[in-house]
Amino acid sequence: MCVHRRVIFTCGHYMWQDLLLPCPTERAFDRGERFEACDIMWSHPYSTVKVETGCRRC
Repeated sequence: MCVHRRVIFTCGHYMWQDLLLPCPTERAFDRGERFEACDIMWSHPYSTVKVETGCRRC
């Protein structure tokens, strides 16, 4: 489970941003020891930002 930055819009949609902390699975993939990268994204409340605008779709 990798930690990413996340933006939450007023419409309720959200957008994932850059990777902050890779998990052991992701690090093994980066070293070439695994064939699949980590597919679980998580964001800590300290790395989540709520903005007062809607997303591009809304």
